[in-house]
Amino acid sequence: MAFSLRYQSTEAMHPARAFEIKADAAILVAKYQWTHCQAIDLDQPSDGRLVGISENDPEWSNDFVDTKEDVPVGTVIVIAELLCELSRRHRVGWELADADSGQSIGEIRSGTIESRLITQLQWIHSADQMLDETSGDGDDESSDLLDENEWYSVGMNLDIDVNAPVVKDDHDDGEDDGPRLLKFPGK
Repeated sequence: MAFSLRYQSTEAMHPARAFEIKADAAILVAKYQWTHCQAIDLDQPSDGRLVGISENDPEWSNDFVDTKEDVPVGTVIVIAELLCELSRRHRVGWELADADSGQSIGEIRSGTIESRLITQLQWIHSADQMLDETSGDGDDESSDLLDENEWYSVGMNLDIDVNAPVVKDDHDDGEDDGPRLLKFPGK
């Protein structure tokens, strides 16, 4: 089942800030092999928002990826996790939609994913897993679907250096995001 996921920042931004976010996204996606799903690839059209589309197709194979057993595979769930991480690091919100119909499937704000988006992405991922298993390419391991509580934790299965510098945005949009909470991976 092919599905194209469209993601767009909720606000326009200065090109320098967009460059920082795109560079950070490139570092994050490099930690995965993208065999059946296209990695995050952001562009900044004239309206100033960051936009990207990733096609997810379990029957598609990226012959340019040198698959390795020790490198995790990128999926639509990983894309959502990475967008959550970018949201936390750069204080950017994301709107996600079905690229074909344009229908919104949810948002990510302040690093938190909407529950309706979790449901949509789990459904897409489950359908992909079933197709992969029926084609004989699946393995016998249990599904790696996240339960709803795991989506809200920091670092969600990402290999992120917690000591790496985080680019902070000095942009103050006047909105109070509420108190800052310090969360640790795995807690």
